[in-house]
Amino acid sequence: MKRIILLLLFLPVAFAGSTIFVAHSDDEIIGASNVLIRNNNVTVIVFTDGAPEEYNKSYADELLRKNEQLSALSLLNKSITIKYYDFDDLNFYNDLGVFGLFRTVYSITFYMNNHCSDTFYTHAYEAGHVDHDTVNFIVKKAHELSNCGNNLMEFTEYNPKGWGVPLGDLNNYTKIVLSDEEALLKMDMLSKFVSQDVHNNCTGEDYANLSDECKNSIINTYYFRDEYFRLMPEYDYSVSPSINNSWGNNFYNTLDLTGKLVNFYMNRWIFWGMILLFIILKSLRI
Repeated sequence: MKRIILLLLFLPVAFAGSTIFVAHSDDEIIGASNVLIRNNNVTVIVFTDGAPEEYNKSYADELLRKNEQLSALSLLNKSITIKYYDFDDLNFYNDLGVFGLFRTVYSITFYMNNHCSDTFYTHAYEAGHVDHDTVNFIVKKAHELSNCGNNLMEFTEYNPKGWGVPLGDLNNYTKIVLSDEEALLKMDMLSKFVSQDVHNNCTGEDYANLSDECKNSIINTYYFRDEYFRLMPEYDYSVSPSINNSWGNNFYNTLDLTGKLVNFYMNRWIFWGMILLFIILKSLRI
């Protein structure tokens, strides 16, 4: 009996892991490579397909992005679980709308409740990319609905590169400095994403034989060595974290309405209890 009790006590520790929620394949490497490198039992949940219809991308482009991710993560020489939602890349909040976002929040809540021993990581709300801010919102609201504890972390991604809007003082974050070996591994993983070169320095030939020009182009665009993490704070999703209205009123109104729907769902028993009390009081008066 004592052996059984001891085994049960240590089961949560044995199955504890890390889950990284990201908007796009490669975000987990750009902002949280130390989590990938230093931990076992890691799951990456990707929300978009990496092939925005706005740029006339096809299913072939989607498969290409996923294969790049598989190739990059294989360099870790360990098993990484990857799950995809396959929402259309870029502005997927608009495709889902309020009720679609709510269903996604609920889906992530279900996942969290079955993985409460994990540490959860996701993007900061930093006005760097509309899909990143959307994922931050979904994961934050799902965590509020879940039965999990204080285990939700966020990582900066655009701010260390000087993009987006500074999130206050980065001293409020824990800075993770990669070792030389880890930094080289991060650069090697990023260089697998040939399709993400925005300077036209890469060609199809770079998949088989990566040129220095292509690799440097990718690294100079996306790579930074120090990574920043903190427990996710409270955010007002009805407004931009930036000094300007980064993604337009429709985005913030959609998040605000979805947040109110989530709050209503969280307090639904109070609502129905009040209705029941009202009915009872009314019947007593009669």
